[in-house]
Amino acid sequence: MLRIVYLYQIRFLHLAVLFGIVCWSAILGGLYSWAARTELAHHDRLIELKALALGRQTQSLRRWIGGHGGVYVETGGDVAPVEHLAGLEDRDIRTPGGRTLTLLNFPSLLRRIVEEFEADTNDRIRLISYDPINPSGLPDPWEKAGLDMLQDGNEEIRERVVKDGREVFRLLYPIRFQPRCVRCHEDWGNAGQKVVGGLSVIVDNTPYDQSYSRLVRNMRAGYLGIWLSGVIGLLIFDFFGAKLLRKLEYASTHDRLTGLKNRAAIERRLDEEIQRAERYQTPLSVLLLDIDHFKRINDRYGHHIGDETLRIVGSTLKMLIRKTDTAGRFGGEEFLILTPNTDMDSSEMLANRILDGFRSAPVRAGKGSTISITASIGVSSFSEQLNDAEKLLKSADKALYRAKDQGRDQFCMHNSRVL
Repeated sequence: MLRIVYLYQIRFLHLAVLFGIVCWSAILGGLYSWAARTELAHHDRLIELKALALGRQTQSLRRWIGGHGGVYVETGGDVAPVEHLAGLEDRDIRTPGGRTLTLLNFPSLLRRIVEEFEADTNDRIRLISYDPINPSGLPDPWEKAGLDMLQDGNEEIRERVVKDGREVFRLLYPIRFQPRCVRCHEDWGNAGQKVVGGLSVIVDNTPYDQSYSRLVRNMRAGYLGIWLSGVIGLLIFDFFGAKLLRKLEYASTHDRLTGLKNRAAIERRLDEEIQRAERYQTPLSVLLLDIDHFKRINDRYGHHIGDETLRIVGSTLKMLIRKTDTAGRFGGEEFLILTPNTDMDSSEMLANRILDGFRSAPVRAGKGSTISITASIGVSSFSEQLNDAEKLLKSADKALYRAKDQGRDQFCMHNSRVL
């Protein structure tokens, strides 16, 4: 029964560890999912913030340059007068020092700035309008739809789309008609449109996606490592916990010195065997064994030799009994052997075998001397008269004392027959 209790405890430990692994996996999985979603939101927000920064900075630059009517730049190199500004009397001026300057409006200036900006990135910034002077300002389908939406008063249009096989973040700001626009765009004054164009910003997601993918891979590896550490820790706990429970079960049922069953365990086993013998009407014998002159051994050679004697008795009994038999330490130097399915004749044979085994297993007492082990054995068998543990043990005990009284180193049966 006690072993069954420990088996249930070990099974409960296994189930608890399994439940712990499931919970640990769910917790780590939830944390990883939350962290990945958080990083994805952060990743998307970074792209959006970059687009907003580019758009707002460009808008500020456009307003400043447009508010001052343009910027004069010295001609030469890649700077040439803007053709559609040829109608302006002050498009080109000459300084007292002999330098020739030409007026650049914001679109022409932006194109020159963007050429350098776009050389190092896939991001794009450009001005568009319904009817641009420069064909490069024609809106694509997304921008055309965005311009139409901006007519309704929206301050900006933003969206993630796939462009040329890449995912990009697109942002469109409105360019509203102002009187100074007529200086370069005479037809805008008659267009009747509040929004005449837009500032289009495209931010390529690719480098951010690559960075996010690396981050997620590192996170996955980190969480996997943490998960494995937790699982291994739980499995180690399970292994050593089960091992400890087995040790506790063994310690609670076995004698530490001899390795045989202790008194409580052997008595429980005796009750079980009596019930089995009674139910199935099978023979059952018990042998009650007492080491001869054990107190003399302790007094003469010391308790360590006495302990060694008990250990040798225990190991000898383990070798001599059958697998179906059970041996236990019943008291100080008393031992009880249960032999199920064994009649009186077989019990006599086992008693003789045990006595012979003790005679051939001397104890070394030091300085070349040895101690011969002998024992007295009382044998009793289950019957209608001896049908419980108390009667069976009392009968075996009486037979044991008869064996002692008749000279020791022998066994005696409960029917007073001595061999």
